[in-house]
Amino acid sequence: MKGIFRSKIGIDPTCVLYLPMDGFMSGAIVRDHSQYHNNGTVYGASFCYPGLKFDGVDDFVNIPNLASLRKWDEITVMVWVKSLQPTWNAYRALVNKETGKNQWMLSTDKNSTSVGFYWYDGTSWRGSGEVSIEGITKWNFIAAAKNDTYVKIFINGELKLTADGTAPIQEVSGTPVYIGRGENYYLNAIIDEVRIYNRYLNPSEIFSHYELTRWKFGM
Repeated sequence: MKGIFRSKIGIDPTCVLYLPMDGFMSGAIVRDHSQYHNNGTVYGASFCYPGLKFDGVDDFVNIPNLASLRKWDEITVMVWVKSLQPTWNAYRALVNKETGKNQWMLSTDKNSTSVGFYWYDGTSWRGSGEVSIEGITKWNFIAAAKNDTYVKIFINGELKLTADGTAPIQEVSGTPVYIGRGENYYLNAIIDEVRIYNRYLNPSEIFSHYELTRWKFGM
């Protein structure tokens, strides 16, 4: 097997989930390397360095709704992803904490190459709008960062979109974090290096994450 990679950049108390998905699994468990031990249960997805391969039929990872994953005054979500189809095969299926009208999602848009970040404020869904990615069948680093002013979308370390982020994210309990699944949609892709922070990472921090992990994906 190829060498194991685990980046320690940004592993501080505000990092509430870090899944490097590099064989750090025990049975059907993928280990969280943040201090919170938010381990995920793997349903069907298979290890293939780098990342986990999701078949687009019924594969996903489920992270339970533990205390560190419930309240989001600010949030940053980052992921490396390589689609196995020329357009996304599913809606809402990248990384999300969304079942009905709950919390947030780093979302794919089916039959397109677009992604966006959306959240529920207790009354309605809010969102960044969408960014189209050129070449989703290659590895891409996608990040969304939201504070009480802005929501920003980054592709491969570059800021691509800024939108209004003033509406809060509703705090709820009982909703797990899903990777590769959006309710009844399942993504056909390889996913790796999933990170969630309970703070807004600025553009230079996000670029640093991209720079220090991209070699793993041949970039």
